[in-house]
Amino acid sequence: MPLFFVPWRCPFSMSQLIDELTKPLETLVASLGSFELVDLEYHKEGNEMVLRVFADLIGRMPGDKGISIEECSLISRKISDYLDKEGLISGNYNLEVSSPGLFRKIKKPADFLKFTGSKARIRFFEPMEGQKNLLGLIQGIENGILGFETLEKKEYKIDLSKIASANLEPDL
Repeated sequence: MPLFFVPWRCPFSMSQLIDELTKPLETLVASLGSFELVDLEYHKEGNEMVLRVFADLIGRMPGDKGISIEECSLISRKISDYLDKEGLISGNYNLEVSSPGLFRKIKKPADFLKFTGSKARIRFFEPMEGQKNLLGLIQGIENGILGFETLEKKEYKIDLSKIASANLEPDL
């Protein structure tokens, strides 16, 4: 996968930068066709800063063919052009665009809805009923409350604000 070193000027913290970039990059990625922005990460790895962009095909479900290397390369070039034009961060960074992978993060309410019936792992900020994480099936979402059933068939109603992270857990 190609890496790009692009100068940026950054008046933001890392989390503010992600917040600032999310909407414009969602729009840019969607404008390229049948793609969606899944997630953004910006952090230091070793001595370098990395902007990692996860993109996928709109409507792709577990087991479907994912985004190709050529499609990631197209998205990378367009994002690089946008970031060059906007000039938000100073210094060098690596821009990486890839698929969200088999263990895709689930962050937005729309993601939980999309993956209803899928196996997932949920981690909490604070233990819930003595559990720091749960493995089971997404049952749906309504008004910010996630329906979730563990593999042991125990049902939970979970406020999204209590979830630290969630990701798909494919059967391999």
